[in-house]
Amino acid sequence: MAATKQTQTIAIANELIGLAGQLQQIQFTASNLSQRYGNQGVQAVLNALPTAAYNADGTLGTADITPVNTNPIDTRIVTGLNRACTPQQLIAVKTIMNDFIIFMTSATIAASAQDRTIATDKVLGG
Repeated sequence: MAATKQTQTIAIANELIGLAGQLQQIQFTASNLSQRYGNQGVQAVLNALPTAAYNADGTLGTADITPVNTNPIDTRIVTGLNRACTPQQLIAVKTIMNDFIIFMTSATIAASAQDRTIATDKVLGG
């Protein structure tokens, strides 16, 4: 059957319906995660995890004497973390998540100095 404007429009409409369901599921997951983040005091724990600056070759260097939230969490000490990233980057992703929840509930999102694209790219490796 040849594609017509109507069949293409219906296909796109169905994709939008599917996307709306996915966004609703993401909102539910994000809301749950946000609640657990707050209840378990995650930010304070992130800021207390051992960190280490990167060496010039991209490997982790000497561990910091005290945690530095702009240095990556030391995955040689903190095992189980999927990738080395800074507490500050994870907190920025949490801000993005909160903004998404607010957006999905039709509330106004406050202006923020966070560069959300850079924050997620660094954490996700994009």
